[in-house]
Amino acid sequence: MKDVDLMALAGLLHDIGKFGQRADCYKLRDGAYKRYDYKYTHASYTAQILNDLAFNLGEDMSDASSMHHNPKNDIDWIIASADRMASGFERERFEEYNEKYDKEDFKKQRLWYLFDEKKRYKIDTLSPDNIYPQDANAVTNEYDELWDRFVSDMKKIEDKGNSSIDSFTIDYLLKKFTSFIPSSTSFKTQKYDAVRANIPLYEHSKATAIFSSVIYKLCEQENYNILDYYKNKPCDIDQNDMLLIAGDFFGIQKFIFNAVASSKASKILRAKSAYIQILTKIIALYIVEKLELSYQSIISTNAGKFEILGVNDEDTKVKLQEIQKELNEFFIEKYFGETGVGISFVACSLADFITEGQYKKNLRKRVDKAVELSKFQKFNLSEINAVLKTDDDIDNQNLCPLCSKRKTVDEYCKDCNDFVRIGQELPKKPYMSISKNSGQIEILRFT
Repeated sequence: MKDVDLMALAGLLHDIGKFGQRADCYKLRDGAYKRYDYKYTHASYTAQILNDLAFNLGEDMSDASSMHHNPKNDIDWIIASADRMASGFERERFEEYNEKYDKEDFKKQRLWYLFDEKKRYKIDTLSPDNIYPQDANAVTNEYDELWDRFVSDMKKIEDKGNSSIDSFTIDYLLKKFTSFIPSSTSFKTQKYDAVRANIPLYEHSKATAIFSSVIYKLCEQENYNILDYYKNKPCDIDQNDMLLIAGDFFGIQKFIFNAVASSKASKILRAKSAYIQILTKIIALYIVEKLELSYQSIISTNAGKFEILGVNDEDTKVKLQEIQKELNEFFIEKYFGETGVGISFVACSLADFITEGQYKKNLRKRVDKAVELSKFQKFNLSEINAVLKTDDDIDNQNLCPLCSKRKTVDEYCKDCNDFVRIGQELPKKPYMSISKNSGQIEILRFT
């Protein structure tokens, strides 16, 4: 696993102690992890949990993850800074909040429902059965059973070693078990308004992983501006150290719905919808690999859109332009330019994430504008071969009866054969495995 992946994983796991602390069945061992070493009890629990379970972070990253409230070196400070950014607090409020949190009775407080603060989610796994909120907090401690199930699932990956597969699996397990756990409990601290218990622990942990990855890459470039802010050193919180990268499919409706024969409509529509979802994630993964970021740097991949947080430097911008060119060539060759993906990016600063209202009122508007502009610049025809290539010897006799674009191979053209087959198999199979080096479904061929 790359160092940036380990750093992001350490960020993802920094508050796992909050989960263990709330379970009565899991106790902090006397003398092993002293509270004053880590400043707060939940951080002591993080240290013990990282030792007890098979997270494979290594000693340095385990220390960095658990020492996020009492950092001793720059590695610790990367997680500490990412945690503070993910909390959305400026320096002064952050420590006051955590001091109060450590004394709260949080074991029975459930996650608030965003649209009705009187309702709560049961403390349970992320599943269709648990997405409907209830009317009150828990009567008894619901964490014990959830913790035991989490430990049981963790034991299943103990034999996999320190690999990227574990990183994906751990992310999945954190999402499964901590999406209905509140990251913070509800209380008021002195001059500040009450903290609301409506942020899932997984979402806070994921945000910390995203920021850990980008801060680590900045430090590799000897850019310590963000670290200096949290160390109370001279800095500029308006300095644009980061890039918010957005990808957006265009022509999705045409790609999915046009020229679909009624005899195979359900299969093709199902397959094409899945294809868009898969392709979105694969492109995002390809970008973070090329930019040497962590998988955790991907903020979201949904409905043909993705967002990634990267470093604001010329090398990143050049690589993104190269990737855009690759995508353009792929979509023109394979789909005649009827669909494609536009990549846009905007520079952003620490202030965009921690200054009240700035993310929503400023950064989001700039991102939306950049995405909209990319839709009007779909293909740069001056930089690529814009001649559309058709199959050799194609005529009305061998034209694919489904898409009317390619030459028939068996019953249909290769793409339509694949979509029909995928559409048939999707409802029957429990999962689909896609590998970078091998697989039955050809999605992209990047060199």
